[in-house]
Amino acid sequence: MRILLLVLLSMHSYNSIAQKKLFIRLFDLQGRKITSGKISTWTDSSITIGVSANHYSEVGVAQIGIIKTKRSIGHNVAVGAILGGGIFAISGAASGETEPQGSWDFFYITPAEGAALGLLFGASLGAAVGGISGLFKNSQIYLIHGDRSKLKAFESTFTQQKN
Repeated sequence: MRILLLVLLSMHSYNSIAQKKLFIRLFDLQGRKITSGKISTWTDSSITIGVSANHYSEVGVAQIGIIKTKRSIGHNVAVGAILGGGIFAISGAASGETEPQGSWDFFYITPAEGAALGLLFGASLGAAVGGISGLFKNSQIYLIHGDRSKLKAFESTFTQQKN
């Protein structure tokens, strides 16, 4: 029974990896962001982006100036700050003391103070780590400028990366 469960779980994880979709950001001809999300479908004249679970946005090729793959560095910084701040705040609160212990009253930190210090330190450290990791994520920029042939070239590059 355990082997069957293990096989089913591994097949499920393989299937979810195989269906991974590319996250892109679309910018108009003036360089302003139109939308971002995972590619749902595309045709020769448009790209449909899954913005959220039940919301899709279709953008015509004539509106697309630039396609950028992956998320921005700011996303990595924000996620790093949230995770680092949360983890260090919890550990800071857990290490705080409810009353002074012994002769070291100068180093007495309450759980609330420990959480606040942990939040500040962890958010700073997490943001720094997120910024550094964002530099190595290898996002790519495709200049479309409303040209169908350039969108077709992006599509062929994407299908080659997927396989």
